[in-house]
Amino acid sequence: MANNDFNSEQRDMLLERDRWYKKIKGRKKELGRKRGGTKFLGDVGVRVLAHYLKSHLPNLKVVVGPAFIVDFEEREFDLLIVDKDAAKAEFTNAYPKSKVRIIVEVKGVGLICKKSDVEKKMKEYIVDPSKDLGLPVVYFSFIEAQSYREEIRKALGDDAFILAKSKGKKEAEPFEGEWKRFVNRVLKLSKSKIL
Repeated sequence: MANNDFNSEQRDMLLERDRWYKKIKGRKKELGRKRGGTKFLGDVGVRVLAHYLKSHLPNLKVVVGPAFIVDFEEREFDLLIVDKDAAKAEFTNAYPKSKVRIIVEVKGVGLICKKSDVEKKMKEYIVDPSKDLGLPVVYFSFIEAQSYREEIRKALGDDAFILAKSKGKKEAEPFEGEWKRFVNRVLKLSKSKIL
């Protein structure tokens, strides 16, 4: 796929996320509320990501969370990339570890914590589950503040993907090529199952 196609997909993903963000913001204003909606927007983000990612992974299955891994049920995941023939355990959205290729932590509105806690959160969300399971875990966010992006990238290196820089009330500024970098990383990691 050409760079322009990836960049076009990236813009479409951000527009879809923004459409829902504005809808939620408008609804909160109607109700006179200042907080709420971030979990819903996170769910939208996971589903938008899954929708666009599926076409790039024809030999794998993208599982929208909350998803679980059998024998590691105490932790839920936003998105799993599993073998195409993977079957979930009956009455669950839990897959055998042997069928899981990649775990993706997805943020629709960016990381919500103090900047001083970014490294600790990355350890909790990404590093520890990756070590505990022996599986690659990557971080994907639709938007982040520039200073948070730098901290996240410092903590995770090639396993951090952020589509755009938040600009306060202004439209987010896309990081060109980030979607393509994410797809390429997922393809590479899916071939080398164990870290």
